[in-house]
Amino acid sequence: MRPAALALTSLLAAATLGLGASVAQEPPVGVAVWEQLPTADQIVETILSYPACGPDGVYTDGSATVECLLGEDGRLNQCKVVREAPEGCHFGQIALAASKYFKAAGNLPDGRLLRPGTRMFVPMAFKAPPPDRLPPPAATIAASH
Repeated sequence: MRPAALALTSLLAAATLGLGASVAQEPPVGVAVWEQLPTADQIVETILSYPACGPDGVYTDGSATVECLLGEDGRLNQCKVVREAPEGCHFGQIALAASKYFKAAGNLPDGRLLRPGTRMFVPMAFKAPPPDRLPPPAATIAASH
């Protein structure tokens, strides 16, 4: 069976900013405004580069949070996965790949400047598409040619 595509249903565009060494120890200081986010096509392409891990060989819903440092250019740098669910389904790696497409605006909504080196926590959620949006199984494609 050909793996089904996963659609990005919500890429949470609000990154929580924390300036301490740990999320649990340092409260968030704001929500980022993004100049650039990954497109759904970029996410789906990345997802399809990993094997499906859901029942019956299909992709499943999942999420991940990455922790990154804000670069001088507003891009996310030195990202690492801090949460992935379900574990082992590559959503952490997908979120790491997606992080290269993010670019933060220079200010928070309240006008405070975002400084290079700011620690950012970026949650992302992914949802499998409904059955009518799935590509046909490989056997169906072969039979039609």
